Amino acid sequence: MSRNILIIGAGIAGLALARAFERRGIAFDIIDRAPSPLTGGAGMFLPGNAMVALRGLGLDERVADIAWHNRRQTILDVGGGTLHDMDVDGFWEGAGPCLSLTRASLTGILRSGVEAQVRYGTWTDAIAIEDHKARVTFSDGAEAVYDLVIGADGFTSATRTQLFGYEPPEIYPRTCWRTLVPNRIGLRHWTVMLGQRRALLGVPVEDGLLYLYGDADNVLLPAHPATHRQDLQDLFGGFAAPLAPVVAALGPDDRIDKGYLGEVAARDWSNEAAVLVGDAAHACSPSMAQGASMAFEDALVLADCLAGAQDLRAALAEFNRQRLERVRWVQKQCRARDSTRSLPRPLRIAILRLLGDRLYRRSYAPLLLPFQNGGTDRVDQRA
Repeated sequence: MSRNILIIGAGIAGLALARAFERRGIAFDIIDRAPSPLTGGAGMFLPGNAMVALRGLGLDERVADIAWHNRRQTILDVGGGTLHDMDVDGFWEGAGPCLSLTRASLTGILRSGVEAQVRYGTWTDAIAIEDHKARVTFSDGAEAVYDLVIGADGFTSATRTQLFGYEPPEIYPRTCWRTLVPNRIGLRHWTVMLGQRRALLGVPVEDGLLYLYGDADNVLLPAHPATHRQDLQDLFGGFAAPLAPVVAALGPDDRIDKGYLGEVAARDWSNEAAVLVGDAAHACSPSMAQGASMAFEDALVLADCLAGAQDLRAALAEFNRQRLERVRWVQKQCRARDSTRSLPRPLRIAILRLLGDRLYRRSYAPLLLPFQNGGTDRVDQRA
């Protein structure tokens, strides 16, 4: 059944959805508030289930051609001692490798895989649901009526507010910093160092670069504003190698992005003519690196549900049936992992050294199951 569809947002979620629609012959318009394609951002880590979804989008080989293959995942103490070392290649065998690349590269691959032209510099001033249709008023004053509007405009989604009223996301009392620097230390795989209420992560990406990410609870931040570089050096200067030298070497010309973290509670974000996907619908902590993975999966499942469906509302209900338990599982596991930040250091060390493999498998094992056709809609939330 032919439908008039609008995708709002041409980031990772929106471009993945556009790619999935085109591969299934579903027509759409796509807009983005930015005046031109975004080329910034830092790094992306893609666990094995992200590669399964990218395979469904026909982009896995293009990503693998440039991305760094992380065969292990290592957790260190602030002094550099190993708390846990995981063979992620072995765990994700049969799904896909754990890869890392810059956000700009990933977005570029997604954008080049879409034939439709994105209308940049365009946004929605209003969306009204009338007679099972969405009447959209654009920023230039034009109006159009759509059978379905899809909000893929991220954590601070304006579409979510226009459709469902102002329901602000939960903002964590935590600040994060992200940057890309030369990988002068020769880091070979995903490595995080854990301190009390703070964490410092290094991930090699393509072209000899290192993605550096740090976060800290807001109670640790200085009372007086400082530069982003000074924040990182104050918070992580006492850490040991391998990552402390990277922080110490940050210069005034290194671009460092500072931001905040939060969660959009996963629920049925749909009505008779609209639905939200990606971070607009279920943003969560980065502790499981599942933001892009869930967006890719959303795109494939929604495209499958819409393709050939006669009843739009039934198609959206099926989309929610297939997605809600899985994204709720991810959010639950992120909260559980984040809760260890405030544990006493001796207890955290003991837990990771004794139970590290078990905790990793417990968090990620449901994501090895198929995500389409309801394959994981029975995830045991009691686990």
